[in-house]
Amino acid sequence: MGYLRPVCVTCKCEMSCKKNSFVVAINKSPKDFVSGDCYECKGCGFKVVTGFARDKTSGANLTAPQYEVWLRAVKNPDNGLTLDT
Repeated sequence: MGYLRPVCVTCKCEMSCKKNSFVVAINKSPKDFVSGDCYECKGCGFKVVTGFARDKTSGANLTAPQYEVWLRAVKNPDNGLTLDT
């Protein structure tokens, strides 16, 4: 069997990749960041992020301008989110 994208249980169909490099911030101070692929079901609109990079980006190791770039990404719901842990 070849590669299978995430499947929507409700609609019983493969989901489509909506955005690569979708940023997820881990809610702590300073935040850590990971990126993955955001998939969306064309039937019901359900979304899932999967395929994360192996390594996270530690906010503690970023310069202030770099950190702000990552924060801006997660504040835009089309580009990222903050994970509540």
